Amino acid sequence: MLYPSGNCSRLFGRHVTEKPWPEYPQRSAWLVPAAPEGGGSGIEIFAQPHPALSRGCQRNCIMSGSATVVPEQPHGNQAPSAGHNRLGAQVIQEGVRFRCWAPKPAQLDVVLEPHGTVHPLTRGADGYWIGVIPEARAGMSYRYRLDGHSLYPDPCSRYQPDGPHRPSLIVDPDTFAWRDRGWPGLTMHGQVIYELHIGAFTPEGTFDAAVTRLDTLKDLGITVIEIMPVAEFPGRWNWGYDGVGLYAPAHVYGEPDALKRFVDEAHLRGLGVILDVV
Repeated sequence: MLYPSGNCSRLFGRHVTEKPWPEYPQRSAWLVPAAPEGGGSGIEIFAQPHPALSRGCQRNCIMSGSATVVPEQPHGNQAPSAGHNRLGAQVIQEGVRFRCWAPKPAQLDVVLEPHGTVHPLTRGADGYWIGVIPEARAGMSYRYRLDGHSLYPDPCSRYQPDGPHRPSLIVDPDTFAWRDRGWPGLTMHGQVIYELHIGAFTPEGTFDAAVTRLDTLKDLGITVIEIMPVAEFPGRWNWGYDGVGLYAPAHVYGEPDALKRFVDEAHLRGLGVILDVV
């Protein structure tokens, strides 16, 4: 929502910026509640700041989110090819495969919590350490031990349930039951993008709480949700621009399956989801 200041408290709108292509001039718009014919509520879009807004209000209004209108794209884009991350803990049929890049230590072990069992990894080419632990399972915690003493979380961990400095959790990403098999994907042209901060979007500040607001975004006319960075970070509150666990969603927002539920529920409503990555 937008928090107006000064004498514009009667206007609750959202600032919209139209993303320009070379032949499109950049301009701004305001979404302002309007009463359509026949009563009820609606949204009126102004290509320039609403005339009822004072100059001070136009300058000082503070937003906790934003939206972007993407015009018709003049030229098609090819979708980027999807990569596969092979670092970290990978659940396989034989157990869990660990792979970590650490060129300086002479020895690298996996320490499984809570009993502290130690499993040495084998050094491969270019500083990569690799090993399969048959008794490891999804849901177990682990850390890497360097040269027999220093313990560290996995820099490619999929989840840090107790924060970035505590043990990592083995996650099997294939166990989630997706329901969006009919999701057709996105094209660039004609989308209305809403930038959303998970921690500030609801009082709870979680992925699951954000799901309860998806219908509101759908009714507003949003077609794509852009989530601000969600990588693991220290502390409770963060803009997301100094994440330290780049493969793990922040534990204060929810576990990895909670992020998947958010995407799944958005797709079921016809809403696309894109991620701001830093």
